[in-house]
Amino acid sequence: MTGATLHIVFSLSAAGGLRQALREVGRDDQVIAPMGCLSFGPINPPNGELRRAWVEDQLGYTGWEDVVNKSSAFWNQAAAAYDRKIAWLSRRSAQEYAGFLELVWRLGDEPLDLVDLTDIMFANAARMESPRSLTSLSV
Repeated sequence: MTGATLHIVFSLSAAGGLRQALREVGRDDQVIAPMGCLSFGPINPPNGELRRAWVEDQLGYTGWEDVVNKSSAFWNQAAAAYDRKIAWLSRRSAQEYAGFLELVWRLGDEPLDLVDLTDIMFANAARMESPRSLTSLSV
């Protein structure tokens, strides 16, 4: 998708939050997140069916096929052509860091911008006397 920016996050809640923040500053960039979590279970080789079987055998959870299918679609989209790809994560989150490492491995030498939120402190807007505008957000 030439001419576009793709934002990559590693949880569905992070995707929702980033979409909202981008809308508030007038951006319509695409944001994607995987359905699955790579912070548990087998990851080498990167095979959705092996992970599905592990989840069923070890955790007793059935119905993981949907997660496998959606995760496969996520990785295909993350590998697609975009002018710019930006990964957002905190290294304090096992889910986000494991997903990021997988992304870097899959992209190889492809350029990728990184927003590392590990040591960023966020103010509670409800407690601020005059909330800061997000219009200065430049990505």
